Amino acid sequence: MPHLRRERDGAGDSGAMIQLLRLGADGKIESKFPQGIEDIVPGWAVRVGAIGARTFSNQDYWTTTPITEILESTEDSMRFKTGNSVYSLEY
Repeated sequence: MPHLRRERDGAGDSGAMIQLLRLGADGKIESKFPQGIEDIVPGWAVRVGAIGARTFSNQDYWTTTPITEILESTEDSMRFKTGNSVYSLEY
């Protein structure tokens, strides 16, 4: 189960769903579901959380801003920077 955490305050989420999002050249949001950690690359935002709505929860998922740099990567985890944060992702 993917686990995403912002390093400065521990905010983030975990759940069965991981999705990548970006703004396409035509101005529409593009999305894809990564098959592995190697599919997560700069330019895409990462969304992690529940597949459906959670009962009695304040959030269903967490979405980063687009990745600007991959800091570290192994076959099941990575650290990356966005425009204003550093995240850890366990896949």
